[in-house]
Amino acid sequence: MGPDDPRQEDQGRVTPRGDEEKPMTKLRVPLVQPGTRPELAEVEGRILAERGRVSLLYQVLLNSGPIASGWERMLTAVRNQTSVPGDLR
Repeated sequence: MGPDDPRQEDQGRVTPRGDEEKPMTKLRVPLVQPGTRPELAEVEGRILAERGRVSLLYQVLLNSGPIASGWERMLTAVRNQTSVPGDLR
């Protein structure tokens, strides 16, 4: 499947900031705004503590608290609890 294949038109991708050539496409999964779901406060707190903000990726993952929590814990382990040098992570 090449880049001009019609099946590739809208894969729900969001254009990175600063990329003016590609239009932003709509998300297929709604964003969960931080602070709007009390049951996610603990997970959001851990994300903020480790990352300093709740990024768009985490706002999507927060549609499922267990998935957001697992993702945050796994990546924290990879970043902070591994013997692999930082430039290889």
